[in-house]
Amino acid sequence: MRVLVVEDHPRLAETVATVLRREGMAVDVAFDGREALGRVALADYDVTRTTRRSTSGRARTGDSRSACGSRAPPGASRR
Repeated sequence: MRVLVVEDHPRLAETVATVLRREGMAVDVAFDGREALGRVALADYDVTRTTRRSTSGRARTGDSRSACGSRAPPGASRR
């Protein structure tokens, strides 16, 4: 499983990444939304872990899909 961790606090980002890697996941880290969008454009991620600030996770996901031309994964609900 490939995971993108988006976290603006470097220590927290590395802590989360370390835990996920110990569980056998391939992990990339982005420190802001702009960097995250760049990574999403270059690679397919199974999961994106973001902080819960200002915007809802659903809105961020929609924004990143729009910016990268991605579709929702099969079986994902569209409301």
